[in-house]
Amino acid sequence: MQKPLGKSFYNPSDRTTPATSSGTTAGATAVTGECVFHGILIQTDGSNDVTFNTYDNTTASGTRILTGDLVVAGNTNKEFVNPPVSLHCSTGIHVTCTCAGTFSWQVFYDDAD
Repeated sequence: MQKPLGKSFYNPSDRTTPATSSGTTAGATAVTGECVFHGILIQTDGSNDVTFNTYDNTTASGTRILTGDLVVAGNTNKEFVNPPVSLHCSTGIHVTCTCAGTFSWQVFYDDAD
């Protein structure tokens, strides 16, 4: 289980170091190594739902960062999904996604201090 850091929401302007991110249209490892997960932005093609999972790992196994299979409705176009508090990840952040159409994702995180 990830260790909450006590922040109730993520505001990009609050960070002391720049958040880095990855964008892709397939599942992949976004971060390798210890980090702090703030959330993920999923952008859809406007019609097809995207189902995704996030793992504290460099593969699609182990501890899930966000609970269960999460779905972003295709007609929302984009949605930022985040935990109630920023979470410490000890191994990295791996994202898996499925969608009948096109999509992209971007992970928001900071390096662990």
